[in-house]
Order: sequence, then C-alpha cells, then structure tokens
Amino acid sequence: WVELKVLPAFPKRPATPVRLEHWTSGQRYWANRHSLHGGQCWLVVQVLEEVFVFNAATAALCMDWTRAEWLEFGGVVTMRNARGVQLLDALAARVL
Repeated sequence: WVELKVLPAFPKRPATPVRLEHWTSGQRYWANRHSLHGGQCWLVVQVLEEVFVFNAATAALCMDWTRAEWLEFGGVVTMRNARGVQLLDALAARVL
C-alpha cells in the first residue's frame, strides 16, 4: 500500500514542523495497524521537485518532523533527473 501526498512547499522557518493536514488521523491509524499485522505500506510525499519516501507506520507516529528530519529520515528522490528505479530503491530502503 502506498499513500501519495503533495505538499506545495516546506515551512519557511527551519524549526517549524512540517504538517500534512491531509494525512488524516484515520489514515495514520490504518497505516500503523496494517503494519502491526504484517502489512507493508509507505507514505510518498512530493514537495516541489523532491519526493520523500517514508515507512508509513513510522510516519504515522512521527509526523511532527522538521524539514531537517524529513531529509534525515525520508528516502529522498529529486525528480528533475530521477529514474523509476530510484523511487523503487527508496521504497525498498524504508521497509522496516
């Protein structure tokens, strides 16, 4: 399962948490429960030209991250020169 989201931009201040208002509590709950029962799921978020890939169960619990934390914990693919295999590699790296 892959949940796709788009965020128009990061917050201007580096310390401001990145909020995905449309990553609802129900979706986060489902991702966590699905993972606990052996399912695999990811959260894929496009921000401008970058695509971030997170294990959705982890992201369900920790989505008050700053931009720096997104860069640290998300598999980042820059879409300008991206190839399909890069997104698949990012998905594979986020399976916990």
